Amino acid sequence: MAEVISFTGKLDFSAATDMHATLTRHASQDMQLDLEDVSQIGMLCLQVLVSAAKTAQAQGTGFELIRTPPRVRDQMALMGMPIETLLKGTL
Repeated sequence: MAEVISFTGKLDFSAATDMHATLTRHASQDMQLDLEDVSQIGMLCLQVLVSAAKTAQAQGTGFELIRTPPRVRDQMALMGMPIETLLKGTL
């Protein structure tokens, strides 16, 4: 069963280190990242998500974003990483 990891608030520069540490701790298992309570995502945290998705793809583990608000999806798309691309494993 996938580990559900929840993030909240602004995922900006100040959140990137903690986000990276959390995802690294769970890197060997299937992950579902719950973004329902995220209000904003910045480029650095998006890069952390891309790295985690690539790691999961290389290891053959599951990686999924769940309950991602439309505003966060829009922000990801504006930065050139639509959620569909991130999750398709075509990175």
